[in-house]
Amino acid sequence: MNISYNIIRKAAEVSHKSNVVRGRVGAVLFTKNGHIVASACNRRYDGHKSLTIHAEAAVIAKAVKLRARQRMDQLFVLVVRTKRESTAICMAKPCPVCDKLLEKAGFITFYSDYEGKIQQLKR
Repeated sequence: MNISYNIIRKAAEVSHKSNVVRGRVGAVLFTKNGHIVASACNRRYDGHKSLTIHAEAAVIAKAVKLRARQRMDQLFVLVVRTKRESTAICMAKPCPVCDKLLEKAGFITFYSDYEGKIQQLKR
């Protein structure tokens, strides 16, 4: 599957809204037709260094809150990480916990690899 430039750009833009200094991650949930259902970034809450909500979990929560019209198992998710100083995409494979959340939701997951290329997550 080819992911449109608009979805990749949206994921990069969303990642820059993150307040996590170490890694800005963005996730975009979309349909096979390229319609964006929800997007989210990783966030630290209440000034706690250890209380971080991952972008993948946040985008699932947004989709549920919006009551996405599509069945959840008919959606795709793209996860990217951007560098602090630019919108250059770098490695952002979901952590094991987020991978399980995405798998249980039935999403086909794509992520940015070490070279910034988009890959489908193999399960």
